[in-house]
Amino acid sequence: MRERLNAEVGAVITRKPWLTAYQILAELSEPTRKWLLGTYGIPGEGCGHHYSAASRVAKAASQVRRQLGLLRTRGLTFEVAGATYKAGGRVAGVFA
Repeated sequence: MRERLNAEVGAVITRKPWLTAYQILAELSEPTRKWLLGTYGIPGEGCGHHYSAASRVAKAASQVRRQLGLLRTRGLTFEVAGATYKAGGRVAGVFA
């Protein structure tokens, strides 16, 4: 699954550069996104764990692309497959 996830994450970033892990998660195929959410849990503030689906996506993104910088996420929300999540950390990596 690791290679498949890395390939899919890389393809998303190629199509739409300058994305955070939350935004990449939203762009992944439905089966992959459901697997990530089921395996790692929902992302964002109040999710109850520090390593979520968005964390796993960020790890995959850093393995296939370069992190260009950090986005300050205080007060930001991200929509993923119809659900809205408030960013859990103070910053999120931006990948291209």
